[in-house]
Amino acid sequence: MKRLIQCFAKTGKSLDDIKSTYVADSVEAASIDGKLYAFPATGANTYFLYYDSSVITAEDAATWDTLLKAAQKAKKKVGMTFNSGWYNASFFYGAGFTTDLNADGTTAIDWNGTSADGHSGVDVVKSMLDIASNPAFQPMTSDNGSNLIASGDLCAAVSGTWDAEVASKVWGDNYAAIKLPAFSVAGKDVQMRPAYGYKFEAVNAYSKNLGWAALLAQFMTNEESQTIRFEKRGEVPTNNASLQADSLKTNIAVVAAVSEGEIGVIQKVGGKYWDPASTFGELIAKGKLSAKDDKKIQEALDNLVAGVTAPLS
Repeated sequence: MKRLIQCFAKTGKSLDDIKSTYVADSVEAASIDGKLYAFPATGANTYFLYYDSSVITAEDAATWDTLLKAAQKAKKKVGMTFNSGWYNASFFYGAGFTTDLNADGTTAIDWNGTSADGHSGVDVVKSMLDIASNPAFQPMTSDNGSNLIASGDLCAAVSGTWDAEVASKVWGDNYAAIKLPAFSVAGKDVQMRPAYGYKFEAVNAYSKNLGWAALLAQFMTNEESQTIRFEKRGEVPTNNASLQADSLKTNIAVVAAVSEGEIGVIQKVGGKYWDPASTFGELIAKGKLSAKDDKKIQEALDNLVAGVTAPLS
């Protein structure tokens, strides 16, 4: 953020103008110590559960246990990406664990201990292993989700608004979406909490044309631009006026994405978070850990935390 400016000041707009234009949470996410450094461009950057309502009911979709049971009965599968720290964090966030960005750019992460909610990281991993080992579960990756949904083999999948078109095409009138399901941790149902974020337009402080750059950033995030971005790419607006469009209020994927705001977590992590979190998720997705081996699970969690918290080179 050191190379960014409070660009709204270059547009003749006050902070109050910005706050009244954009969703409050998006303004907060674009700020550090109360200073706004970017214009909120898109919101509800998150993931939720798409499903085929001819196979899965809303009640089935409420928990992983009932979801997988219904899928197995229909000889279908449920897909989710585990080998990504964006997706697999939802299990840990749900159980009360955290990530945070330190001032030096490193990441604070507590997944190898016990959360404030009293859950152990080991028990969370056991729950994930139970899901991954279910015959109705289909591991996805960040680049093959659309293809797996399009195949027709899935009756449900965890993804975001970018897969709305393919999901609606495959499931037709049965196309539906809902918040993430709960999962069982040591016998207790725990609500998954997705990473939930925003995208921004910011201005580099070293720009030779700060004023024009700030005006461009403002234009890229105004009502018209955000509405067009939604219509062309399915990205949810942060502009309050754009959000009033009837096309958004009735859009199945958008409604599901926005509902995640009530349980979502703004994920704050450094660059060294992603590779260890991906490797860790891959171990679970491919069944490289046993739910009966607490020692190996703890070792995997310790390795994850060590890799994520390693000093920056």
